[in-house]
Amino acid sequence: MALRRKNHPGETRALARPVLALLLAFCAVTQAVEFAGGLVSDNEGTVTASYSSGTVATPRSGGGFVGTNTGVISSCGACSTVICGEYAGGFVSYNGFVVRGHESLPGEIRDCYSLGMVDGHIMAGGFICLNNATIRRCYSAGAIHSGGEAGEFLGRNLPQHETTVEQAYWDMEASSIEVSAAGIGKTTEQMRQQASFEGWDFEKVWMICEGKDYPRLRWEGVECDAGD
Repeated sequence: MALRRKNHPGETRALARPVLALLLAFCAVTQAVEFAGGLVSDNEGTVTASYSSGTVATPRSGGGFVGTNTGVISSCGACSTVICGEYAGGFVSYNGFVVRGHESLPGEIRDCYSLGMVDGHIMAGGFICLNNATIRRCYSAGAIHSGGEAGEFLGRNLPQHETTVEQAYWDMEASSIEVSAAGIGKTTEQMRQQASFEGWDFEKVWMICEGKDYPRLRWEGVECDAGD
């Protein structure tokens, strides 16, 4: 079975302020800054229809797509190896980062996914490491390793802000970690069936090669090969 992407606009990295759309990054990121990201370090604007893959390695914290998010990320994917000395997230390290006492800037992530290995020395999350905001219709699948706390989809929901995690899923066979602070665990077989993703839009946003692969975003142009 082959999956083919038709859309490859190029390779790029940029800062997400105010809008990124239809960007693909294929790179290795090694940073000693506070947060590292496969596409951008800190998102305070809007990122949509973008994808990153490669390796994010830092002695601090990082995410396979974005380091910290206090903006909006929608219809994006990451297939990254993330290795961090502190807090590691397969997609984002911190979502809705606290900036002043108990006050936090809002962050929202919707219709996104992460695939790949995540290793955080203090804490690791297959999709998000620390969440202080909103996550809707997202999934993760990949091996998770941590010297401390870990969650297959989410490492921890922070108490400083009202958090929302809805219609989120993770492959509970992809790693030996069998817990998550949020989300619903599914078998690999279930993760490859459209019926498992309740409330998701498979007409306009998502598509799936039924029984063969995880859901993908329609803008990626993935085609399902008839043969195996």
